[in-house]
Amino acid sequence: MTSRGSVFHSPASLFCLTACLLAPSPAYPAERSTFFESVDVHVVNVEVYVTDRDGKRVPGLSREDFEISEDGKPVKISNFYAIDAAMPATPAASPALSAPAPPAAAPAAAPVIPAAIPPEQRLYLTLFVDARSLTAPTRNRLLPALKSFLAGRLRPEDRLLLVRYDGSVRLLGPTSDPAALAAALDETAKESSHGTAAAAERRRLLAEINQATAQNEDESPNRLTFVIEQAREIYQSIRAYSQNGEAEVRATLGALGQLVDSLAGLPGRKAVLVVSGGLSQQPGQDLFRIWQSKFARFALRIGATNLDSSHQDTARLFDRLVEHANANRITFYTLAAPEDLSGRSAEMAGFDHDRVPGGTAAEGLNRSQPLQNLAAGTGGLSAVNSLGPLLDRMRGDLEAYYSLGYVPAHRRDGKNHPLEVKVRDRAWTVRTRAAYRERTAAESTAGRTLSALLLGEATNPFGVAVSIEGESKDPQGQYQVTLEVKLPMAKLVLLPRGDAHEGQMRIFVGARDTEGRVSEIQEVTVPIKVPNDQVLAVMSQNLATRVSLLLRPGEHRLAVGVRDELGNADSITTRTYKVGGSGDAGVRPGTQ
Repeated sequence: MTSRGSVFHSPASLFCLTACLLAPSPAYPAERSTFFESVDVHVVNVEVYVTDRDGKRVPGLSREDFEISEDGKPVKISNFYAIDAAMPATPAASPALSAPAPPAAAPAAAPVIPAAIPPEQRLYLTLFVDARSLTAPTRNRLLPALKSFLAGRLRPEDRLLLVRYDGSVRLLGPTSDPAALAAALDETAKESSHGTAAAAERRRLLAEINQATAQNEDESPNRLTFVIEQAREIYQSIRAYSQNGEAEVRATLGALGQLVDSLAGLPGRKAVLVVSGGLSQQPGQDLFRIWQSKFARFALRIGATNLDSSHQDTARLFDRLVEHANANRITFYTLAAPEDLSGRSAEMAGFDHDRVPGGTAAEGLNRSQPLQNLAAGTGGLSAVNSLGPLLDRMRGDLEAYYSLGYVPAHRRDGKNHPLEVKVRDRAWTVRTRAAYRERTAAESTAGRTLSALLLGEATNPFGVAVSIEGESKDPQGQYQVTLEVKLPMAKLVLLPRGDAHEGQMRIFVGARDTEGRVSEIQEVTVPIKVPNDQVLAVMSQNLATRVSLLLRPGEHRLAVGVRDELGNADSITTRTYKVGGSGDAGVRPGTQ
């Protein structure tokens, strides 16, 4: 990542704070008991898609047509919203918010159509192009359909983002202009593709297995030694291929997880279309099994087992990504577009990979099934190689859906809660996300901080101010940039504990460069302790603390989030800074 590195908290900042509080003030009675509880009411919104026996959308349903359960227990639908491309969106308000009925003598009122889609229903559509796994011919074959989709029936209020992943995340947007993304896709077509090199390596290994000769009963010992050594070398090459493949899958899932984090703090519903050459749950599985089918007699001597491919199993990583997406109201749509996996050529005509258990057909499934599970677990759709039909069905989801909202009976616990939605007519098919994981309060603030990097806007009720104290260059050419984060003490909640008032805040810091690369959000915990006899004086002062980021040269957008743990509230601000240059490139304070 361009914007990366550790965050350093300077404990001297708290020392300076207490040193400034030496002026006497009226003592606060330490024996007074204080009862304090923050209330956290949040609504879980679940998108639901209903189709009939023929797969056609079912319009015109109401709140009463649905039942929703969390953890197997029915919950009350507090918010209901229905949208259909054929008509303006008309939300059905909860009973507590409904307007009084008109007098009986008055004519029937026309339906109330909102002037704009409410923020919680705005669509953020992200196209994630996995250049690490796509071959160049496959990628370029898909681009026209993607550009046509972006230029289609998206609403003016929708926001579009393009993420190109080539080992690092490059982001364009958000924008409401499909032409800007189409132009960026044209540029993508000119770039090299790592997927082509990976496919060539796989074909090379298949060729080596095919050309190698297994031992015959009448072969000499010298010949046997040669064959075993040949089998060993191929086996070691497959192991390296498998380990590299696992590293690639982990990195790609990490990038998708970072994307989820970036979208987490945005209001509304978020859809991510992943276009990939396929992500294997067990990279190299087919090569291990093809090798076993030919060199099984030498497996013990070489140390090979049938469990080799399971050492690089990434299934749990996919499960975690599903849970993470469900915690942030993100739906995945996935296309697996692997190239011809067989690697067949004239010199390999005598070797039929599809007849080998776990051969080419299994590898195709191995690459596509995890992406299918990712889509199904988040309520989305998936396809293998068939982009056009997937885009048509995806457009249908974006243009016609129901949103059911409910208030959980429990506090935010960070746990996964299975969901089930039923409709009145049991013959209809309901599709929705499989579960909902509630984000912790800290996750929510981190998500909003990362979203501030994405949008450049933030809500700053605490009046947080960020200044640059300085920077220093390391031998690698990167800069440690020190930030001072300041906010009024009066904005924080402090509670009496013994002879002092105590509180705690967390600071979240991240950066994004001009190429769209985004750092991970770093977190610092800052304990606050003020003697009782200094509390009144403190309330008129500012709390200042320092954090540091390790950044490469160039202009960056910085985002700082401050969370008051006791007050259960947060505040986000952003600014820009040119690292290794003249300094500030302008200040962008959050909304006061």
